[in-house]
Amino acid sequence: TKGVRYHSLRSRQAAARKFMAVHLLVPGDWTVRQGHQLAEEIEINIIKAIPYSNIVTHIEPIEDPISQQDINLDRG
Repeated sequence: TKGVRYHSLRSRQAAARKFMAVHLLVPGDWTVRQGHQLAEEIEINIIKAIPYSNIVTHIEPIEDPISQQDINLDRG
């Protein structure tokens, strides 16, 4: 989707189960509904491509500098 990026993609596996977390950077003027719909679409596509996946998405406004501060694993 135009104007959308991601960062802080993390993954791990426990037995057959795969766990992923990703931050989605979306335009700040999007509604909560728009961000949620995009996250749902992405999660469904990942689950179709990678069975036994559990995905957590975190939506952030792309224009907010604070959104870029959590790229590293340790925020401190």
